Amino acid sequence: MSRQCRQKSNPDREDLNWPPTSDVEMIGWQHRVGTDLEIARHLGLSRASIYGQRVKYGVPALPRKKRARVREKQPGARLTRFEITRLYAGRRYENQTAATPLLREAAPAPYMIAAE
Repeated sequence: MSRQCRQKSNPDREDLNWPPTSDVEMIGWQHRVGTDLEIARHLGLSRASIYGQRVKYGVPALPRKKRARVREKQPGARLTRFEITRLYAGRRYENQTAATPLLREAAPAPYMIAAE
């Protein structure tokens, strides 16, 4: 979307001029549009150009918005016993923290070679 098209999309807003000529105008951009990234998207410019203007007038950055992202469990996120065996090349390990052992080492051979 071009810069003119974006500006025409909100005709009811008070006209903001870019680049700002004072720190008051830059703060006005922050109040109306938001962070550097949001201003850059609104104008179709790079974030670095917005950052440059903000630093030029000594205006502090707005705090970052925290995004609460819910991570869904991926299908296939859990390994099957066959995949675990293949991953560890047939070796079996025991989970020391679990109440019941998950994987045990193979039983030792029933015979022992005696040293003579």
